[in-house]
Amino acid sequence: MSACSNCGTQAAPGSIRIDQDGHVLCAGCGSRIDVTQDEISTVSPPRRTPKRIGPFDVVRELSRGGMGIVYQGRDPALGRFVALKVMIAGEHASQEMIERFQREAKTAANLQHPGIVQVFAVGLDQGLHFIAMEFVDGCGLDEASRDDKLDLRMTLGLIRDSARALSYAHKNGIIHRDIKPANIMVTKQGQVKITDFGLARLVEDSQLTQSGQVMGTPSFMSPEQATADVKTIGPASDQYSLGATLYTLLAKRPPFRGANPMGTLIQVLNEEPVPPSKHNAKIPPPVDAIVLKTLQKGKEQRYADCDEFADDIDRYLNDQPIKARPELFTRRMFRRVRRNPWPVAAAMAVLAALGAVGVLLMNPDLPPPTPGNGSPTAEQLWEREFEESKKYLAVISFKADRVKEGAGLLDRIPAGSVAAAANWFQGQIQALPEIPRKEEWILKQSLAQEAGEWCSAIAGLLETRPGELAEAGKAIRAAGDRYVPVISYRGKIQLRVLADPYAQIRSLTVDGAAVIEDGKLVGDAQCRDATLTTPLLLTQLDIGDYALELAHPEHGVRALTIKGDGLQNDARRTLSVDMLRPDSFKLR
Repeated sequence: MSACSNCGTQAAPGSIRIDQDGHVLCAGCGSRIDVTQDEISTVSPPRRTPKRIGPFDVVRELSRGGMGIVYQGRDPALGRFVALKVMIAGEHASQEMIERFQREAKTAANLQHPGIVQVFAVGLDQGLHFIAMEFVDGCGLDEASRDDKLDLRMTLGLIRDSARALSYAHKNGIIHRDIKPANIMVTKQGQVKITDFGLARLVEDSQLTQSGQVMGTPSFMSPEQATADVKTIGPASDQYSLGATLYTLLAKRPPFRGANPMGTLIQVLNEEPVPPSKHNAKIPPPVDAIVLKTLQKGKEQRYADCDEFADDIDRYLNDQPIKARPELFTRRMFRRVRRNPWPVAAAMAVLAALGAVGVLLMNPDLPPPTPGNGSPTAEQLWEREFEESKKYLAVISFKADRVKEGAGLLDRIPAGSVAAAANWFQGQIQALPEIPRKEEWILKQSLAQEAGEWCSAIAGLLETRPGELAEAGKAIRAAGDRYVPVISYRGKIQLRVLADPYAQIRSLTVDGAAVIEDGKLVGDAQCRDATLTTPLLLTQLDIGDYALELAHPEHGVRALTIKGDGLQNDARRTLSVDMLRPDSFKLR
C-alpha cells in the first residue's frame, strides 16, 4: 500500500482525501500521495451508494475520480442500462464546478455520433448533480493498452475511428481539449466511444477559458494549449492530442514526460518527439511518419483535419502510399537551428575560423586580418552570449542551478546593452502562468510554485543591479508575490501569513488600520511596538494546515502552526503575539 512520502502515513480509508482533480492527499499533512489506479477504490473513504438517482435505479459503482463517481444504473421505463455520473461535491459544489459539469452534459448531448458517448439526461436529485449517459460495456484505451490487448492494426483502427468522431465534433463547432487514452472508451465489440467533454468549448467561444489558464493533461497537450493562448486552440489541438494518444499506445509511454507538469510543458514547447519506433522496434517507418506529423509544433504542419489523419491511417491499413513523409535530416536540422540559433551559429563560427586558419597555412604570405568596420562591438558580443543564456533564464526553460552563470553575465554587461536586457526580463512577466484558482490549485500547484521560484531567483539576480535592471527586478518580485500564498505587512513588525491556498484571508486590521478588506490588500501594517493583537476572518478553509510568522528586526521570529481541521469556516479569530515572550503567538 502506498504511503505519504512526507510524513509516512499509509494511504487508507480515513487517512486520505481525494481532491476534485482525482489526486489522493494525505489527511495528516496535505501532501499528494501517488497511488495506483487499483488502489483508488481501496483508499477512497467509503460512501453509501444511493439506491436511486432521479428516475434511475443504481446497480453498482463503476469508478470514481476527484470530481465525480460513475455508477451503472438502469432505466426502468426503457429497460436499459445507463452510466450515471454524479458530482462528488453535491450541494457544496462551487458554481464553476456546476457549470463545467453541465457544460459536459450539454456539449455531448448535442453530438449524435456512434463514436461519442450519448447523453440521455441531466438533473439534480437530493443535492446530487448527475448526468445519465450511454453505458459502455468495455474499458478505456489506457487500460486496454496496459493489458496488451491491442496489436498494431487494432490500435490504428481505433485511433482512425476516434479521428472520425472528433472530426464530426469539430464540424459541429466543438473542441474536446482533453483527448487522452483514458477518455476514449472501447466496447467489447471494438467500438470507440469518446467521453468526458468537461473541458470542451465551442470553436468560436473564447469566454469559457481565459488566456493564461493551462487546461488539459500535460503529456497530451498541444504546444498551443501549453502556452494557454485560447485564440490559437482549435481542431488541430485535438488532432495533436489524439496523435500523442497513438504515440502512447505504440511506445508504451507518452511523447513527452517531465519530472513534473511544468517540466512536461517545457518539453512540449521546446523538444522534438523521438519516433515511437525508438521505444518499440516493431513500429514500421510509415506509422512513425503518421504519428510525427500529428505532433508537429506548428498547426499548419499537421494534417489539414482529423479526417485527413484518419484517411492516412486507412491508406496504411490498405497497403497504399501514405501522405505523411519521414522528415528529412536537413529539415529537422533547420527546425533545431531555428529554435536554438546561437549554438549552431557558434559552431559555424568555429568552422569558419578553422577555414581561415587553413587558408593562412596554405598562403603564409597573406597579411593577418585586421579589425575593421565589420568587427562586432562589445555590445554585439555580449548580446550573443545573452541570447544563449536566455535558454536557462527564461520562464519556460528556467534552470535554477545556472543562475550564477547569469550573474556572471550581468557583471560584464556593457552600458549599451542594459536597456535591451531589462526589457527582455520585463517581457518575461507576460509568460508567467495565471494564478491557479481554488478549484485548480492542486492540479497546477507545481506550475505556480515554479513560477514563484523563477520570480524569486531572477528578482534576486537583478535587484542589486543599477538603473533599469533593478527596476525590472522589482517588477518581477512583485509578480512573484502572486504565486506564493504569503502576505507580508511591512512596519516595525512584519506579519507573514503563510496560508494553505485553500484558505483565503478575508479581513485584517492592525492598530485600527485596514490591511485587508474583502480579501484585497489595501495597505501596510504599521506596528508601534513589539506586541500585536488583531482580528482575523478566514474563509474557504478546506484542507491542510497553515502557518503564521512575525518577524521583528530586534526580537527575531515567532511562529505558530495551526491545524486546518481545527478551524471553522467564516469564524472570527483573534491573533496576538508579544515578541518579547517566547511561545506567546496565539490565534483564539
